[in-house]
Amino acid sequence: MCSGRAPRRPRPPPVSGLDRLDELVGRARATGLDVTTRTEGTARQLPPALDLAAYRIVQESLTNVTRHARASEVLITLTWTDEALGLSVEDDGEGSPVGGARGSGLRGMAERARAFGGELTAGDTGRGFRVSARLPLTGGPTAMSRTPTALAPTRLTTTRPTTGGTE
Repeated sequence: MCSGRAPRRPRPPPVSGLDRLDELVGRARATGLDVTTRTEGTARQLPPALDLAAYRIVQESLTNVTRHARASEVLITLTWTDEALGLSVEDDGEGSPVGGARGSGLRGMAERARAFGGELTAGDTGRGFRVSARLPLTGGPTAMSRTPTALAPTRLTTTRPTTGGTE
């Protein structure tokens, strides 16, 4: 027997983007972290691929904080300019181990940023650890209109504070 209706198509999963930042923050808070978000400048609609890259960088940064940092506080800052979106995730945890931060998560974040002509730095702050990314908003039609299919090799920049005696 036919009902005359077209079969229902399953809904596609929601696409992750910065509009879902509150969900990421909620999950981090559920682990006991005190998470603060700050936005500087005027937020704008991003192309889907760039929006996903920004979301994934923040997501991986928060994952690293919960897994490795032994932090109690995290500050997420989104800085919007006409040229770029700046992302910063800074915690008050233990920082990176001696020898610097390593891992596929940091490399993956750096590759995401580079795929859009951006850059990513990660390192100790003297009071914790910070991941900062700069994602250009004017990457041209190729960078902005499609999801990157091949990520160029990249070098992750990590920093350690210099110790000059007293603090």
